[in-house]
Amino acid sequence: SKDENMDVRLSLFQSIHHIIGSLTNKQIETHIIPLLMAVSSDKQWRVRNEVVKYLPELARKVDTEAFKDRLIELSTGFLTDPAYQIRKEATEALAKLAEIFGSKWLEEQVLTRVNEFKASQNYLLRVNMMLFISRLKMSLSAELINEKLLPVILSLKDDTVPSVRLNVAKCIEVLAQQLSDSNLRREAVPVLKKLLGDSDFDVRYYTEKAMQNERVRNFCF
Repeated sequence: SKDENMDVRLSLFQSIHHIIGSLTNKQIETHIIPLLMAVSSDKQWRVRNEVVKYLPELARKVDTEAFKDRLIELSTGFLTDPAYQIRKEATEALAKLAEIFGSKWLEEQVLTRVNEFKASQNYLLRVNMMLFISRLKMSLSAELINEKLLPVILSLKDDTVPSVRLNVAKCIEVLAQQLSDSNLRREAVPVLKKLLGDSDFDVRYYTEKAMQNERVRNFCF
């Protein structure tokens, strides 16, 4: 893992794919997990990308209970990666891990990360929180979205960063089908109407687009 040649490190992962099924839990714990942990912070994003893409496959082939905490640490850690592609892959990996660990596990992870991201001083993490929710919407229950996640999203309507505010509008549009009638009418649409008067052009643009969503539009008048 210390080799400076990226191709060597990438080929190492291809080799792991072939041998993982023949390794014991002890061998995986001793050799494979530490290797993944070490290269998870590799300076080359393509190497980190291979790690995050590999996690669901690893979870299917090993004793998940034995390695659950380590796999969770790795997969959720990538949600804050500097590279957009890695964050995207991490979200998709979490959805796949939910098939193994169960939807309750995923919802616990989502709630934990959402609250962490919301409180972050880094506006990119606040934006990433909403992208994260949007991508996982089909894996999350309507109850969680309406009762726990929507209030967090709407609380960012007055964020000082325009990119955060416009993502509030985009997130409402994406989640429209999962939102209850009462939440759309009483919570989401009033926020969109407020953002429609925002001083930032892009915020107004994405808000207008959200309000053109068929389901949202039904509650705008």
